[in-house]
Amino acid sequence: MTVSTENDSNRYVATSLQTVFPYTFKVQAAADLVVVQQGTTLVLTTQYTVSGVGVAGGGNVTLVTGATLNDKVTIVRGMTKTQETDYVTNDAFPANSHEDALDKLTMIAQEQDEKLDRALIFSVESTQSNVTFPDPGTTGQHITWTAAGALQNTTLAVTGTATSVDETDTNATKDKLVSNNLMKDATDTAQAVKGVQAASAVNQFQATNSATTDPLLLQATGTDAAIGITITPKGTGDLILDGVKWPQADGSVDQVLKTNGSGQLSYASQSTLLYQPGFINSLILSNDTDTANDINITAGACVDSTNAVNILLASEITKQIDANWAVGDDAGGFPSALTLTNDTWYHVFVIIDTATGTVDAGFDTSLTATNLLTDASAYDNYRRIGSVRRATGTNELFTQIQNVVYWTTPPSTVNPGTGTVTLLTPPGVNCMAELLAVITGSTAPGGAVSTFRPVSGSHSISNLGGETWYANPTTSNFNDVVNVMTDTSSGIHNIDAATALTMYVLSYVDYRGIN
Repeated sequence: MTVSTENDSNRYVATSLQTVFPYTFKVQAAADLVVVQQGTTLVLTTQYTVSGVGVAGGGNVTLVTGATLNDKVTIVRGMTKTQETDYVTNDAFPANSHEDALDKLTMIAQEQDEKLDRALIFSVESTQSNVTFPDPGTTGQHITWTAAGALQNTTLAVTGTATSVDETDTNATKDKLVSNNLMKDATDTAQAVKGVQAASAVNQFQATNSATTDPLLLQATGTDAAIGITITPKGTGDLILDGVKWPQADGSVDQVLKTNGSGQLSYASQSTLLYQPGFINSLILSNDTDTANDINITAGACVDSTNAVNILLASEITKQIDANWAVGDDAGGFPSALTLTNDTWYHVFVIIDTATGTVDAGFDTSLTATNLLTDASAYDNYRRIGSVRRATGTNELFTQIQNVVYWTTPPSTVNPGTGTVTLLTPPGVNCMAELLAVITGSTAPGGAVSTFRPVSGSHSISNLGGETWYANPTTSNFNDVVNVMTDTSSGIHNIDAATALTMYVLSYVDYRGIN
């Protein structure tokens, strides 16, 4: 038998459903063929049959199920590397020596086959041929493909020498690569990144800095003047920085970031942020057009009496003390359970319905707005913002600047004597009263003096004159302005009262719940 052709393979791409594929070289047995379809080696008889065995021009391979459009089908020779011919010793032909030669050829083929098993080879479906590896390049170079399909030595842009490979990672699916200059330019002598390695989890990347005093730096570089850095999670994935989860979308204009205390940030309107404890801004009281009965409250904001709810009065509101409480501006503000009484203080409150955010106002003798909130039943939080005094059928006139209330006609107390003196300031709260003390002619040289202090304190806040004061017994008057803190009953303590003493309350500071 002779082998008259060097061709030992046929490769096809099916143009439609195809079953029969010719092979054009001679084989001694059907098992000498290897048939590969789409990367899978087929099984003789089960998946294909062969015709034309022993024919010089070959025959056909018939697939049992056929090949679909664009399937690759490759037919190659795949003979076993053995020598099975045994010559008879007595023949005139030199059987032993010839058999030894054939055995040697077989062994050579088997030796080459063993080497080929350890070599880099293309798949049987590949169309590559005559690919030559280049000679060894310089240190650090890599073998890459050219556009024409040739191999070449190339120096890659990413440089660095790995100093160790850590194979002790608990995650067996990969190793950690540690490098002292991995992924950094060779000209960077500062070596800002001391080490880069994968962490214990598959989806983690860990950067390690061997200089404990220097923070790791993520820095954009390049020739452009401005280069940003964008961190973009995939899909609905979260951006978490040092345990704090950031919102996945931008907020609205003028919103701010707030935290829930559990590592979750979100955008919120500034008006929803809780004010500082005791906070109050504006909400100033004044006598309105109907000065006898109406109180105007300017727009402003405060935190409620529990420091837990913001109250924002967006526009000024006027409430009537002589009409039962009703919702809205220029409406009644007096509790139905009370009777409007002369010479009585009434506290002024802003109130809020936290379910709707609606804010209103009203009056009450209770410091906790108990009667007012009975009528305004939908309102559940409050803050006292001041007080007004009902005189005989009319409200006392005043002017308020921030927390200071000035009486239009300062009330006076004549010859109060020693001990507790009650001033015209709101009851139930401490106020800093500004007093004008006037002493008229004294008959005793060195005896015209008076000292004031808080009722509950032992320290003199102000001394009238500061020392013993000498007065003309018949013609001289003396006056001075002093400031004294009242107790919750509007009282101060008067010591060593001079005769003919008159005390005027010019103003008082109402702290309106400021801590």
